[in-house]
Amino acid sequence: MRFLVALLLVLVAALGAALRVFWAPPPAQFRVDGTEIRGPDDKPFVPVGMNLLGPDGFFNEIARTSGLAQVMRSSWDLNTVRLNACLPGGCGYTDVTNTRNDDLAALVREFTHRGIVVVLAMHQVAPGNLPTPKQLDAIDSWWREQARAFKDNPWVWFNLLNEPGHGKPAPPAWLPIHERLIRAVRSEGAHNIVVVDGTNWGQEVGGLDLGVVQAENSAILRWGPALAKEFGDVVFSLHVYDEWGVPRNDAARDARLADFIDRVHAEGLALVLGEVGGASSPFCDKLALATESAYRVAPSRGVGIIAWHGQAVDWFKLVKTTGPASPAAIDDPTHPTNLTWQGQLLWDLAHR
Repeated sequence: MRFLVALLLVLVAALGAALRVFWAPPPAQFRVDGTEIRGPDDKPFVPVGMNLLGPDGFFNEIARTSGLAQVMRSSWDLNTVRLNACLPGGCGYTDVTNTRNDDLAALVREFTHRGIVVVLAMHQVAPGNLPTPKQLDAIDSWWREQARAFKDNPWVWFNLLNEPGHGKPAPPAWLPIHERLIRAVRSEGAHNIVVVDGTNWGQEVGGLDLGVVQAENSAILRWGPALAKEFGDVVFSLHVYDEWGVPRNDAARDARLADFIDRVHAEGLALVLGEVGGASSPFCDKLALATESAYRVAPSRGVGIIAWHGQAVDWFKLVKTTGPASPAAIDDPTHPTNLTWQGQLLWDLAHR
């Protein structure tokens, strides 16, 4: 009798385990709720992070992204990285193709296991351009592959196309290109957050204009509401560079950026600053002025910042180094003294 009872208990336990496997609830998702991004805990999630190199990346031929998750989380206290990726063989518009970061699955495991969102960003098309039909076919196929690979990991977001197109007014092709790529992702069963860059090199302005952004020049303002309504869980991305470095008056410049963010939010859209970067010193350069405005304006509006670039080889460095930069090059894990001025801005934002 005791044997039968024990056997019955074993069978019940096995059945329970099988049911949990077959009927386990789906993983908690990130989602877009109006102007907010909400995390798996249903609390507001504001991305704060930096760009790093992903598969077949460019400009830094020796950078290794693997192994950086620990310092990014424990020292920098960042919750997001944006991995810059190209198709196999490289982007083609630069003379550098770094294949040291081509194990994307391993990078995703490393970062997401530490609670860091990985924004996978496709840089195949030269900034400010739109893909040719052949390029679009290849990018479509690549995103289908990524959707199948990471649809069960909500900590991976898909930034479909870096800095697509330019022109005044905004190029109408921006909309059908993104509709196609979002459909490709969703058709594979992936409900991950999708990130969509604005046009005009991601800056949405289209030049060094002094006034408020004209709606006709902004793809986000013109077509963002329709895109978000059709697909859901779409975050729009603004890149803040020289076009946001005018006028030179701090208050006027901040007001101009605040006006654009507020107008995007008024359309019920979620926004992140997907690239923000300055020059070698925080003085009169337009890039530097724009960067300072971004860090003053965006946080008060719940808009995240992803700095450009953690592995820079030029004046966009976040850590002072003689050669290519790395976020692991800080000289102290808690109070580094070798941050650049823009590295200090990111550090301070993350440690608020």
